[in-house]
Amino acid sequence: MKKHRILACTVAAILTFSTPVHAFEPVLDPLPDLSSYPTQLLVDGQSVKQGALPQYIDGTALLPLRNILEQAGYTVHWDSKKQSAVFSKNDAEAYLLSPATGTLTQNNAVLWTDPKITVEKGTTYVSADLFDYVKDITANWDGATNTAIVTTETPRDNVYCYDLGEGTYSGNPGNPLPNAGCHRCAGRREPSGRDYPARLSSHSISR
Repeated sequence: MKKHRILACTVAAILTFSTPVHAFEPVLDPLPDLSSYPTQLLVDGQSVKQGALPQYIDGTALLPLRNILEQAGYTVHWDSKKQSAVFSKNDAEAYLLSPATGTLTQNNAVLWTDPKITVEKGTTYVSADLFDYVKDITANWDGATNTAIVTTETPRDNVYCYDLGEGTYSGNPGNPLPNAGCHRCAGRREPSGRDYPARLSSHSISR
């Protein structure tokens, strides 16, 4: 009888210590629906007030193509023969973007196809991911602050840091600040470790 008790205790101990322990995973609250609220466009840390701003279209936040390109120093025009937006910078090979297919090409090579591309009232709106294939431009959508955050490679007069998590901006024109403690600091990194953003201009928007 004693042997049976010892065996039963041994089996119970093995089962207890061999049971996998699952790590506690906290449940995060989903972001609120901000699609009915105003959106913002930041280019190199500066708020763009004129021209087309990001829009929610069919539940997806899309970015105004022309406004962002011109802020980054691109020349943009519409090719009616090819039915495409044509844009280039510093005499480099031009990009072509077809709103009908969402296909972005350069030198006849397909770079990417944007399935979300939309034309609203003469303005072309694209996914933030499209700018991954355009030189000198990076674009991100911050759903927590309803803000499109665009960085370019052209130096500016001021330094800034935009925190995606907090939705806060810090910077002081003419007084460079160290680039530290933020989720994403925009602008071109100089050897000194500081960011020097690019010149800002505003343009009217058309396709």
